[in-house]
Amino acid sequence: LADLQHRAVESFHERFSHVLVVADADGARSERIRSHVQSRVGLYESIGPLLRIARARSLDHEPLVAAVSGIRARLAEQTQSRFANELRSLTPAEAANLGAFIDATTSPDAYEVLGAAHARTPRQVRSLWIDALNAVLTARVGDDALRTNEGTAR
Repeated sequence: LADLQHRAVESFHERFSHVLVVADADGARSERIRSHVQSRVGLYESIGPLLRIARARSLDHEPLVAAVSGIRARLAEQTQSRFANELRSLTPAEAANLGAFIDATTSPDAYEVLGAAHARTPRQVRSLWIDALNAVLTARVGDDALRTNEGTAR
């Protein structure tokens, strides 16, 4: 069983590491939000059941604890990279809080709760997350269009 679990983790990295690459870090905020949400929903649709099993089994299996922690760390790094422009404009504490909020909002756990407990479809989750990220980023760092027009966007 341990060998099978190890191979499943390796397979995840091989099959899905491309989803965690951030190629649009300098794009318009609206496009980065859409890309972030699309990649997360696509990933969770593909591996959601595997992640649920891994989280449940990680309580009693140390290698799965490390694997789940590694996946969560990669997701957090993706968030930090994709929204670096916005995070740089904040104090370190504000940036850490906003990055954590974005990552948690678009986490596998949040996706599972929205689907299972609230009967939201993947399409509804995408729409909800796009609206939520637009709102929180605008509230915390201002409107991207205004920043770009003023020449202050990075």
